[in-house]
Amino acid sequence: MVNRGYRMRLYHTILVLSAVLIAITAAFQAAWMFQFSHLRDSLTAFEDNWMPSVRASSSLIRLTGEHRRLEMLCVLSKSEGELTHAARHMNRQLDRITQVENGFSHLLQTQPEQEAFGAYLADKAVYIAYNREMLASMGTFQTAEALDIIRASAHVFTAMADNLQLIEQINQQYGRRAEAEASQRYSTVVRTMAASGAANILIALAAAFLAAKRISRPIARLADCMTGGDAQSPRCIPPDPRAAVYEVSALYTAFRTLTANLAATMARLETIAVTDQLTGLANRRRLMDEGARVLAVSSRGRRPCSALMLDLDHFKAVNDTHGHAAGDAVLAGVAATLRANVRESDILARYGGEEFAVLAPDTGLEDVRLLAERLRLAVSETPVDAGTQQLRVTISIGAAATFPPVPTLDGLLARADKALYRAKAKGRNRVETSRGQG
Repeated sequence: MVNRGYRMRLYHTILVLSAVLIAITAAFQAAWMFQFSHLRDSLTAFEDNWMPSVRASSSLIRLTGEHRRLEMLCVLSKSEGELTHAARHMNRQLDRITQVENGFSHLLQTQPEQEAFGAYLADKAVYIAYNREMLASMGTFQTAEALDIIRASAHVFTAMADNLQLIEQINQQYGRRAEAEASQRYSTVVRTMAASGAANILIALAAAFLAAKRISRPIARLADCMTGGDAQSPRCIPPDPRAAVYEVSALYTAFRTLTANLAATMARLETIAVTDQLTGLANRRRLMDEGARVLAVSSRGRRPCSALMLDLDHFKAVNDTHGHAAGDAVLAGVAATLRANVRESDILARYGGEEFAVLAPDTGLEDVRLLAERLRLAVSETPVDAGTQQLRVTISIGAAATFPPVPTLDGLLARADKALYRAKAKGRNRVETSRGQG
């Protein structure tokens, strides 16, 4: 019984490799999702906190700078109308600054930002006080005094701007840090993707190598065995059962069995094709094929070759009197007698019907005549078992011998056949010979 554990070894190995491949891919995908989640959080924090803080601080710097410009316009006013217009614009600008400040406070996430913003508000209060003094001086058009106040408030305005720039710088630092963290996490993702791809490639190569070792090589060896033409040849080496999957080994075994069966079947078919089924002798086809080779060898060796044509006497009467079964028994019995009295080198064949033929290589006319007489006597003296009775039959024989130049096989058999007709004409149960060539 086949070991199913061994049979499934490759399948289990491939399943394990597939599971490992899936696990590695899932693990790397989880790592990618984790890194992308942190990357998203960093970008979200930058977008929600640091970038708005940068924009708010930049907006306050611009608005306070515009307010400072409006102060200079107030000082340069020549009439009460110009002064009123400039003062109205400054108040509107202060309202805008206050709105931005109200929305700015909740964006401050760190202690340094909050401290800088508190200092900005303190400086702004001082700056507003200076601004009111300047407006009071300009109310009486004391321009020189107003200019002195503006010059005195310059350091306060500078401190305000410095605090706002500090907030902007702090948030820009956080932004750069977020960018660096995002780049690092992106690099981590790229590295893990490369590692995942390399791992998948290595596992795929391992699976391919395993398949090549366990399947491709044994199949290639089996193909070599198939193309070799002989499954029993030394070069037809069976796959190592420890290195090949069961199916390949089974395929090899089945091929060897099929080849052996096919060879045996072909041999049987070849034998059937050249054997007379009733008598077991060679048939006319085999006589003509092998006879031509024997005659060619005789011709090259300049050796004689002889042929006999034999025919059962009154065989029709046997069939008519005793039936065709008795006739078949007579043919088989005569064939057995003839086989027992020819040499191994002679070719004995059933030529057709009740006719037999013998091709005797390296045999001259006198020797073939002796062979013919021996066969005739053996048949006449050997009764044939025809089922219910013993029958005695006789044969007529025509003999022909040839010496170089050797004629064709058909010509040699034709001469023996003519001699057979003479034996029949002269009363049967006798031997006649032919001495002519051709």
